[in-house]
Order: sequence, then C-alpha cells, then structure tokens
Amino acid sequence: MRAQQPDAGFTLVEALAALAISAIAAAGLMSALGSAGLRSAEAEIRSDALAQARSVLAEAVIAADTNVIPRRGKLESPRLTWTVNLGAAGQPYPGIQQVDVEVTWTIGRKKGATRLAAYRISPS
Repeated sequence: MRAQQPDAGFTLVEALAALAISAIAAAGLMSALGSAGLRSAEAEIRSDALAQARSVLAEAVIAADTNVIPRRGKLESPRLTWTVNLGAAGQPYPGIQQVDVEVTWTIGRKKGATRLAAYRISPS
C-alpha cells in the first residue's frame, strides 16, 4: 500500500488571505503614489511662484517711474496671482524705498504664498 501524498496547491482560505494582504498593500501603495504626485505638483507651483516673484520684483526695482509699476496681476497659469507694494519714499532710509512682492498660489484646497522684498532708490 502506498502512502497518500497531500494535494498540491492552495486552499480557498489561503488564496483569500493572500488576496486580502495584496489588496491592503495595493491600497497603501496607491495612497503613497497619490501623495507623491501632489507633492510634485506643489514643488512645481512653488518654483513657478518664485520665478514670477523674482521677475516682478526686478521690474519694480528698475522702473524709473512708480506710476508705471503694475500693482497686481495674474500669470497664464490661473493658479498664480501677484501683488506689488511700494513703501513710502524715504522709508526705511532717506533716498530708499522698499518694494514687496507677493505671489499667491492655490493647488487643490491648499493655498500658499511666496514673498520677496528689495530696496530701490526713491524717485525724486
């Protein structure tokens, strides 16, 4: 008489347990990928905001006449808006004027801002 060999393969319970573990792992992976995508988009918009702030600040600092400096605007991207605030002439020091630029952005429900400041020679 021969010894009986156990059946090869998985039982239904083992297959269901493996499927449940795989589903949990896949859900965690999808969450991580979604979060990474959001972080990547946020880094890109922060970079765009900084570039826009630098550009607007440079224009405001070199403008000879304060009347030609635009005070607010929007980028082609609907997520970025910027404002320029000019300090009073002679503030903080005689002959100097502070220029502040703020670029605000929105991504999803999150809002943020990039702020830069510089000084320019006060107009006479």
